Amino acid sequence: MDHQSLKAGVVDYVARFIERELVATSKPLRTFMARPTIADKLALVDGRMVDQADRMLKSWREAAHEGGQNAPLPVVLVATSKDYASTSLSSARPIAQQKYMHIDGSGNRMHVRVDKNDLRVQVAFFCADGDTASSMVSQFKLYCTDFRHRYASAYFEHLGYAYAFAMRVEDSNLFASNVAVGEQTNLTVLVVDLTFNCEIPYFKPPSPDDGLTLVKHVVLVKPDEVQRRHHVYTTTHNSDAFVFNSTDPTLETVGYMDQLP
Repeated sequence: MDHQSLKAGVVDYVARFIERELVATSKPLRTFMARPTIADKLALVDGRMVDQADRMLKSWREAAHEGGQNAPLPVVLVATSKDYASTSLSSARPIAQQKYMHIDGSGNRMHVRVDKNDLRVQVAFFCADGDTASSMVSQFKLYCTDFRHRYASAYFEHLGYAYAFAMRVEDSNLFASNVAVGEQTNLTVLVVDLTFNCEIPYFKPPSPDDGLTLVKHVVLVKPDEVQRRHHVYTTTHNSDAFVFNSTDPTLETVGYMDQLP
């Protein structure tokens, strides 16, 4: 499973909230929003969940663009779980049997299977005061509740192309828990748990043994009758061509085919 693509989709989802929806309601938030890049506001803390909140904060401060261990708050840190859980069949079903498809405009052909799994995510708002933390969580809840923001995208690369697959927020009825960080009393950490229903594709080149065929081109015996192609109703197979028999005996359409390489 390409977990990195899913993580990138989650980070992009939270980044869009910060960059487009968040409104400054306090002086710390105004300072937060004035930072020059999203990397100064948001980070993925890989491999840690919020039960290690103190390590999350330390890891971010060590890598902070400004201030080091004294890097200013607020900051939003995102963590993803390492476990695996299938999406409920009532929500989505995986495509376990390989499906044959064209994947680009260059004629590349692939088999694809699509798994459906749930990704647990924690979005932690680290703030120096409770009011700022509450405001950020409240606005994040509104963002997730808005139907326009119920979906994110994960991009999977294959043969030089990036394909977007959906990530859906399972439940927008959010609850934020307060997490203590060591002995620090001047710090408020509110943590939102999200679950994304994800789609993960697996591409595989077709095999000559699959027996699939592809119509390479179509020859119209009566070009002036092309508009009558909707009369076609039966198909018979020759060794090297499809022959379409029409209700109009004057029209015959032949499509030559080759075995897939």
